Amino acid sequence: MLIWDNTGVLHRVTPFDPNSRRELHRTTLLGAARLARDIGDTALLVAAVLAGTRDTTQFEADDERADIIRAALAVVGSADSADRARLQCALAGVVSPTSWQERYELSRSAIEIAGRLGDDATLAFVLNATSGYREPDSAEQQVADAELAVTAAGRLSDPIARFHALDYRRAIAFVNADRATADRCQAEMSRIVERTPLPNMEWPLADARSMSCLLDGDITGAEAAANEGLAIASSAEAPEALAAYGAVLLDIRRQQGREHELLDLFREVARDMPGLPVLEALVAFVDCEVGDLDDARVVLARHADSSFELFPKDQPWSGAIGFCAEIAVALDDRASARVAAELLAPYRSLVAATSVSNQGAIARPLGRVAALLGDRDRAEEYFEQALEVNGRLGARFWIALTQVDYAEFLAHGSAAERTRGRDLAAAALESSGKFGYPAVERRATQLLDESERG
Repeated sequence: MLIWDNTGVLHRVTPFDPNSRRELHRTTLLGAARLARDIGDTALLVAAVLAGTRDTTQFEADDERADIIRAALAVVGSADSADRARLQCALAGVVSPTSWQERYELSRSAIEIAGRLGDDATLAFVLNATSGYREPDSAEQQVADAELAVTAAGRLSDPIARFHALDYRRAIAFVNADRATADRCQAEMSRIVERTPLPNMEWPLADARSMSCLLDGDITGAEAAANEGLAIASSAEAPEALAAYGAVLLDIRRQQGREHELLDLFREVARDMPGLPVLEALVAFVDCEVGDLDDARVVLARHADSSFELFPKDQPWSGAIGFCAEIAVALDDRASARVAAELLAPYRSLVAATSVSNQGAIARPLGRVAALLGDRDRAEEYFEQALEVNGRLGARFWIALTQVDYAEFLAHGSAAERTRGRDLAAAALESSGKFGYPAVERRATQLLDESERG
């Protein structure tokens, strides 16, 4: 797999680099767990398994660890216990990303066990550990879970647990376009890091600052914060550091109109990680942006044939289906666009966001699909909703992109609609010039020039 550092240099690594401290840590604890299993020491087995949780990511399957965790679950029994709840979280972290139903069920069961136990430490742990595995259908439940995690961590006076609970609450606030709550969480996260400057909190905070900068139109600040986060996380061998940096960097390059620079890299990463089909959708989307429609058509056809069921219903799901909707629009594939829109429509009021990436209002690609399908009333409704949601986010780029998408749709309408479209294009042009969104600027300029020519 190819990865890159904060100087832009590419490196080839294997998922489990035998020379890394992370892999030495992993293999040592695996050995200890196996020895404990063989001698029948349940307490030592559980301790060794749980000590290895820092080596897991939500992007890789680890069959060796899954086997030893299942062995530990078998010996602790089916009764409610803190060990069982934590072991289920550990197992959710190492099964394949394509087994999203199992991840979700393990997560939900662990939360229910912790709730019945009334154990704040276990409750905060499992809520934080499983925050990325939930279905979008559970958005309201996740708000309640995140609030519960923050409260439980607060009762423990555990700054690390509270930091990660606040990061979870921040991510869910973005999904709900609740910028005020997201900013409050980030501010408290900063205060915690000032008092307790640990790498496993410093780099997520840097990524959080990067997202905030990007939403506010500060692309330079966003890239500086992302590079800072990568440097901290890489020195600590944080397992999700590079994946997080890749997501942040893609958002940055997209706003700069430079996403094509990452195409070869993401193409290879997608091949190396077939368990993450969102990467395949991302590559196909960028293919469309640079005019390479043939490869994108193959990818879209494969996923549309399965009604997009290959995409795990976890944090990145809405972004992945949004990419597919936009690919379908670019390809004038109305049948695929209709299926993608049917999947996204229940989430029209939400934002396609994770803890490190923000793709703006889900209503925006829905508006593009409705326009393609000739449903003018619904397209207008979706675009207006996207403007409102992105406005609550204070998302400069997504507001400008929505404005130019909406303006292109209105350019083929009534005289009043064309006037409204010119106003939107002018606003997008002004914002793009101020914050540096060249692709949006070109589209807005073209619309205004065409309008002047009549």
